[in-house]
Amino acid sequence: MSYHLRRYQGSKNWYYRITYPDGSRGNWLSTRQSKKAQARIVAERYDALAAAGQEAVTLEQAFQLLAQHMLRKKDSDKTMEILELKARQVCRVLGHERVIATLTLADTERYLDVRRAEGRSDSTIANELGKLRAALRRCAKLDLYNGNIEKLWPEALAKSFKGKTRWLQFVEYSAILETIFPKWRDHLIIYVQTGIRYSELYRLTTADVVHGGKILIVRGTKTTGAIRRIPLSEAAQEALRRRASMSVTGQLFELESPDIDSQKRAWLRALAKACKRAGRAHASTNDLRRTFASWCWHLDIDEEAVIRWMGHGSEKMVRTVYQQPSDDHYLREIGKFRLPTDEQPPLLN
Repeated sequence: MSYHLRRYQGSKNWYYRITYPDGSRGNWLSTRQSKKAQARIVAERYDALAAAGQEAVTLEQAFQLLAQHMLRKKDSDKTMEILELKARQVCRVLGHERVIATLTLADTERYLDVRRAEGRSDSTIANELGKLRAALRRCAKLDLYNGNIEKLWPEALAKSFKGKTRWLQFVEYSAILETIFPKWRDHLIIYVQTGIRYSELYRLTTADVVHGGKILIVRGTKTTGAIRRIPLSEAAQEALRRRASMSVTGQLFELESPDIDSQKRAWLRALAKACKRAGRAHASTNDLRRTFASWCWHLDIDEEAVIRWMGHGSEKMVRTVYQQPSDDHYLREIGKFRLPTDEQPPLLN
């Protein structure tokens, strides 16, 4: 068992890859460390876990790996506090030293029963198990877990773990835009018409609007150094011009609350109230991101362009999660269907 460090040209962070005793190699993974000494510490820690084998990784270690990953992403203190609280509850019921490779559906069902008996709501329990889900995914990314994560969740909580497909038709978007408080209107426009993530919005500066205000440069928060160039509609250009004219520091969207978590709660409350006043179903920030991708899809914009604008490395996420066809699209496709005839037989392989 050994590991190797390297730094790609143009990257500020070091990457590591583990070589297993049978000669196979893992993927190159970022240590998210710019100093080689710190990168070596991270690589040695993962190397030790990999050497112990998948059968040895405990729940406590899994949550620690998730916490380390979140810290490297510079998540807020509030987010880390929430993770610690949820992890404490999961480990209390299932056991700190419980090996994650042995987790089954019976364990999560028992967790559901225990927490319900303690008076916790299903949404709270789903949130706690969601942190376990994230920890297992982090371990899977590091080749420390190869179980089927999707088969661990109780049927009673299936809705909480089902992928979201909500996106806004233009008439819905227009109605919500009319009813949302004016101070949040530009937020809604940029979310829907650029597809950026919540955390990326508050990094935008006047220098990120280029080419005469027609292109927005977004520096990604999930992939270090990832830069996207997103075209702006006339409405988005006008919204950013307004933000630039009001900005003193150069930030297009400034935090009004002590931290980004408080700001996010304020934004979600404003969005929920606007949906209610407009008589529309509740929408989340991710629903707005899905709206952008779905609109691009309906406009027949090249898929590779949409993938780049969304900040993903492949088409899988964009196809399965973000690009959602409308009923009108299905009706148009139905109109194209024709039964084969003698003159136009079906294609044969």
